[in-house]
Amino acid sequence: FETPCDARIEGRLIGSPTVSPTPPPTQKPTISMKPVDLGLPDGRHNFCGTSVPDAQENCDRHLHCPSGLSDECPEDMYCYADVQGCNIHEMPSPRPTVSLAPTMRPTDTPTTRNPSWTDTPTNSPLDPDD
Repeated sequence: FETPCDARIEGRLIGSPTVSPTPPPTQKPTISMKPVDLGLPDGRHNFCGTSVPDAQENCDRHLHCPSGLSDECPEDMYCYADVQGCNIHEMPSPRPTVSLAPTMRPTDTPTTRNPSWTDTPTNSPLDPDD
C-alpha cells in the first residue's frame, strides 16, 4: 500500500477515496486559475518513523520528510504528517551563524562587507516568523 503520496496522520493515510466515479472528460479541456486547497498540512511537521509515537520521540532534522513521501525516509520507516511537537522551523540550524563579539564603543567604519545606507528607516528585512 506504498504509494507516491502516502503521508499519514496518526497512522492513517491522508484523504479519502472518492464516493462516486469521476465524470467523463469534457470535449474541450478546461483550465482553472484558482488555487486549490487540498486541506493537507504543510511539510514542516512531517517526520519519519516506524509509528507516530516513534516519529514524535525521535524527530530530528535528518528524519524530516517535507514532501510527505516515505521515499525520503530510511528503510522500514514511513513519513507521518502533522507529528505533534515536531516542527522543522523550530529546530536549531545544523550550522549556526556566529556574530562578531560586541564592542564597548561604536566603530568608525561599517563592520559589514557591503554596507548600504538609507536616509529614512526601512521595514525589517525579516519576516515576523523568523
